[in-house]
Amino acid sequence: MSLLLAAFAGGCRTAPSESPGSPADQQGTGKPTSATIMPQGTADARPSDRSGTGPFGERLRVQRRWAALDGVVVEVLREGDGQPASLPDTIVAEVLGVFPDCAEHDRAGRVFYSTAQSQQRLRSPVTGLIRGWQIGVPGMRVGEIRRLRIPWEVAYGEDGRPDENDPRGGIPPKADLIFTIELVEVLRDPTATPR
Repeated sequence: MSLLLAAFAGGCRTAPSESPGSPADQQGTGKPTSATIMPQGTADARPSDRSGTGPFGERLRVQRRWAALDGVVVEVLREGDGQPASLPDTIVAEVLGVFPDCAEHDRAGRVFYSTAQSQQRLRSPVTGLIRGWQIGVPGMRVGEIRRLRIPWEVAYGEDGRPDENDPRGGIPPKADLIFTIELVEVLRDPTATPR
């Protein structure tokens, strides 16, 4: 399995100085799309200050950081040199999703999605993922590891994503989320079989 990601940091909201100048909704809906990412997993994660350690002991630090549209903050933890992803592409990725380390809800700092736990890489068109991913993934290159800090408005929204099969109840309403993503492959032809 590809390198995954135990690299993320806490923080509830994007600081005002990190907010984009014009948080326009390019698709005009303002609502998250149906997403492939489903809440699951039970492991707790420990936030660290803007760095982390990968499973092979490598130290990952934020190399570049910027505020994107709609309050999404993008952090590059490892540069990639492969094919870049674009909005119409299907991506194959290793993913770790955690709740920010804050007191807004009882799930702070906990893992809600992990491809390492499910032992199945995420494979989805970028347009089939939540709006925060549609903002933060395009331009990402194969081999790159990014952390996306996604405000609830472009994640699962006001209602969250309840899950009766999850003992914790899924994604709570108005939950900000942090995803660490390693892009493994970009499929221009959505019927192609991933490596």
